[in-house]
Amino acid sequence: MGEHYPQTEQSEDKYEMNEMNHEHLILARGLGSILDDHDGNSNGVTATSEPCIWTLEASEPSPLNLQWGSSTLVRPHNGQIGIYQGLPFPPTSGGYNPGIWDDQPNPWNTGFNLAGYNCCYAYQTYGGDWRYLIKLKTDFKSVTVQSKPCYWTLMAYEIQGDLVLQWGSNFEKPNSGITGVRPHNGVIGVYQKPFPENPTEGFFKYVSDQSPNPWNTGLRYGKNWYCCYAYETYGSAKKYLVKLTTT
Repeated sequence: MGEHYPQTEQSEDKYEMNEMNHEHLILARGLGSILDDHDGNSNGVTATSEPCIWTLEASEPSPLNLQWGSSTLVRPHNGQIGIYQGLPFPPTSGGYNPGIWDDQPNPWNTGFNLAGYNCCYAYQTYGGDWRYLIKLKTDFKSVTVQSKPCYWTLMAYEIQGDLVLQWGSNFEKPNSGITGVRPHNGVIGVYQKPFPENPTEGFFKYVSDQSPNPWNTGLRYGKNWYCCYAYETYGSAKKYLVKLTTT
């Protein structure tokens, strides 16, 4: 754990639904605008996941217990739960003392009391940087903090006859150095037949979601390509995040 550090702060405030919808619209427009940037595009399908909200809770009585979760079971990539003892949250980097992976036993009995610790839920972005998902200060009392809602969009469109897939999340901030929340071990896949019950089973073609984005699949664009964004949950089960079918 000591070698992994969160990098910059993400907002820990709760967002109202109208603001979430506004960000959703911006994301959809951002992906959709690519259709206007290439000659020969006449088709496009977009699908968006349901919103996901993560929670971090510090509870009493002593010792301090930290508990975390996701409203949709989406695990952020390489998620970590960390404590800074007597230190402010590092603005750029810093080591946990102590810290654990978010797939470890939950809740976590830290062995500490509630005496003013700085706790965090951190994750690894598509680009490999570490970011704060949630920051929490115990201040001698039980505290619960939620992340802003996160959702992911998958888009299929045509460029010069080829099927191209593009993906992203609303946490992405252009030119800010902040990139989206990557779901744990995310993959982008294409099936020739309807979606199987178990994602990642029988892909015709697939790539990691860390691959160059957009991805030209090399397949001819047409009806009934079954495309998905899949990930691993906290228990390592494979789940669909987004599904779409070309038309």
